[in-house]
Amino acid sequence: SVAMPGPFFVRFTAGASDATAPTLKGTCGTGGTEACSVPLAGSTAVLRNTPEFTVTVSEALDPASLTVGTTAGLYIDADSSSTKNGAEVILGASALTLTFDAVARRIVLGSKAQLAASTRYCFFLLGDDSGMNTGVKDTTGLELATTSQNKCFTTGNESDATAPALSFVDADNFKVVAKFSEAL
Repeated sequence: SVAMPGPFFVRFTAGASDATAPTLKGTCGTGGTEACSVPLAGSTAVLRNTPEFTVTVSEALDPASLTVGTTAGLYIDADSSSTKNGAEVILGASALTLTFDAVARRIVLGSKAQLAASTRYCFFLLGDDSGMNTGVKDTTGLELATTSQNKCFTTGNESDATAPALSFVDADNFKVVAKFSEAL
């Protein structure tokens, strides 16, 4: 056993409890009214091999509450209603990866394959609409108040099915030069 040379004190201040449920962050788009998403809501001709789609939220989330295709993801808006109402195809884990960047407070959906041409896709985050406590939660357990599902974009109809590949890289102390297999 090691003896302490004298009394040991720890001081801390307890903060206020979190009573605010997470929301989509509203700092992008015209007048800051759209949720910060990439691509922006309403975008058209989005490249079909876009590697990532992001949605920014107001506070840190509990990563365990994020499940691709269940509590967060993309769906094909078959009836152009901007709502998940049963007519949609939800892209699950076979089509998307999901990560949460806690520092930027950003949900990142990675595409595993090229998206369909001229198709309307929408982001969704499951909220506490049903009172079942099964939606996206912040780190204190508060659930997104309502399901967010109307941040939609439409893919283009380009026929390029091959993603650009890195074909050459050179670097020194002053610059990096990268050449790709096609124009970016």
